[in-house]
Amino acid sequence: MKHRAFPPLFLSEFQTQGPLRRSIIWLAPFMAAAMVASADPPAHHLGMDAEAQASSVSRGQVAAGAVDGLAGGFPDDPKQEWASDREAAGAWIELRWPQPVTFNQIHLYDRPTRLDRVLLARAVFADGRSVEIAMAPGDDGEPARVGFEEVTSDVLRIEILEASKSTRNVGLSEIVVLNEAFDYSPTPIEASDQAASAPAREESKPDLTLGVSDTLLNGLKNPTHVIDVAPVFSWKLPAGRSQAAFQIRMATTENGTGGGGGLSGHRLDRVH
Repeated sequence: MKHRAFPPLFLSEFQTQGPLRRSIIWLAPFMAAAMVASADPPAHHLGMDAEAQASSVSRGQVAAGAVDGLAGGFPDDPKQEWASDREAAGAWIELRWPQPVTFNQIHLYDRPTRLDRVLLARAVFADGRSVEIAMAPGDDGEPARVGFEEVTSDVLRIEILEASKSTRNVGLSEIVVLNEAFDYSPTPIEASDQAASAPAREESKPDLTLGVSDTLLNGLKNPTHVIDVAPVFSWKLPAGRSQAAFQIRMATTENGTGGGGGLSGHRLDRVH
C-alpha cells in the first residue's frame, strides 16, 4: 500500500468533478481551522540518539519521526512525525538508549493538525518514576515543556493520557530530551508506587469520522482508506460565519486506486 496526500482545492456542493479528481477537499461552514506552525526544536537533543518504538504507527508516520529533530508532519511532510494507527488516549511511544543518559527536561511537540491533539501525557522512566505533562492549550506551535531534577535512565516512555475528542490518530511531532538549565518551575517526580496507585484512565476511542460533522466520503462516515484529515486554512464570512478547507490523505494500491474505486470515484456529501 502507498499513501497519497492531495493538494488543497475547493469542491462545489461537496462533490468531486472530473478536473478535481486528484483532490478530496471540502468546505466546512461555521468552522474555522488551520494548521499549527511549530517552533523549531534544538538542532540536536538526546532523544535523537535513541531508538523509538510505539504502540502503533500510521502509514509513513513511524516512531522515529518523533526523534528526527524536525517538528513537522501532515499535511506538509508526514515522515516528520509519529502518528498512531487510530489510537487516542492509551497510545504510547518509547525511547531506548544503548546506555543510560542523564536528562532534566522533556519538550513535547504535538502534531501540526488541530484535529489530533494530545491534552495530557505522562513520561515514565526506567525505574517506574514519572512526571505528567499538560500539553499547551493554545495553537501557537510551542511545545509543552516539563523540567525536573536530573534523571538517569535508558528508557523514556511517553504515555498519552488524554486526547481531544476530534483525534483520529494521536501522535507527536517531536520529543525533545535535554539536560541543561531551564528558567521555569520544576515539576516534582512521582514515585513509581504513586503512579501505580493513581486512578486508571480509560482508553478513549479515536474519532474515525472525517473530522467535520455530518460529512460522508463515498457514503461512509468513517471510511477505512482515509489515513489522515487536516485543516489547511480558513477564512471568515459575513454574519459571523467561517469556512475551512481540509486535506485528506488516503491509502491507495499500486495502481492508484483505493477504498473501492479509482480516485475519480470519490464523492463528499453533507448529511441533511
